[in-house]
Amino acid sequence: MKRFELTEQERHTLLEMGLWHPHPRARRRAQGLLRLAQQRTQEQVAQEFGVHRNSVRGWKRHWQESGLVGLYEGAREGRPTALSPVVAERLRQVAAEEGGTVRHIMQCMEQQHMPLLVQPATVANWLKDMGLSYKRYRASVKKSAIAKRWRASGSGSKA
Repeated sequence: MKRFELTEQERHTLLEMGLWHPHPRARRRAQGLLRLAQQRTQEQVAQEFGVHRNSVRGWKRHWQESGLVGLYEGAREGRPTALSPVVAERLRQVAAEEGGTVRHIMQCMEQQHMPLLVQPATVANWLKDMGLSYKRYRASVKKSAIAKRWRASGSGSKA
């Protein structure tokens, strides 16, 4: 296995980046490269940082190809969830009319044959982006309040 070596200036730069960079992933990559320069194996570094060894191999390759710029993260994979304007407007109407929890709003949308095939947290984010916010409401009344209502209605008296 070929030794991974760094100049003193590169070590200093990676050390500073590993300590002070604002992005945690960039800090982790810099620290990982420093461990490789200490003659640790890719498997050891991967285990230490909780990543796959292929990730460590990629950090090393990006460093050798692009230097410091190679440690920065590019565009992340994944398709953003899309909300069509028609569904967005209907969601806004249902939320305004029905209220309640996000799950309740999702059930109302499903009853109207517009199911939202996403997680409730995604719907909550959409509602927040629309300027709407919902707090959880209590699904049940306290037992003491039920007893108080029952006594006030006169149902609690024995004949």
